[in-house]
Amino acid sequence: MQTISIDINKVQKGDETEFRLLFNLFYPRLMSVACRFVPEHIAEDIVQSVFVMYWEQKSALIPNAIHSFLYKCTQNNCLNYLKHQAVVLGHEEEVRLAEERMAFQLAGSDANELWNEVVERDIRK
Repeated sequence: MQTISIDINKVQKGDETEFRLLFNLFYPRLMSVACRFVPEHIAEDIVQSVFVMYWEQKSALIPNAIHSFLYKCTQNNCLNYLKHQAVVLGHEEEVRLAEERMAFQLAGSDANELWNEVVERDIRK
């Protein structure tokens, strides 16, 4: 088995080759974590965003904490996605219920109008 050595100091200085090594090492692992929580196509987006976040903050991060940073960001982003989905689904359910109430009320008003028409016809006779 081949050992991959990554110089985190080079990554922090912007070395893209070292970053690519870091990406290739951690991508499958982070995908494995993310896929426990979300569908694969969502996991791909989340893991990619974690690497973008890492790249943007690379110089401010503690070199010995990269592993923890990547895993924790992946978990947090998955949980944030799930929370957002719960809100979206909750709103969709509220809209569906409101539409049903509206349809019921409209159907009720149509029935009332029909009833009133029948009564008026009977009165005229």
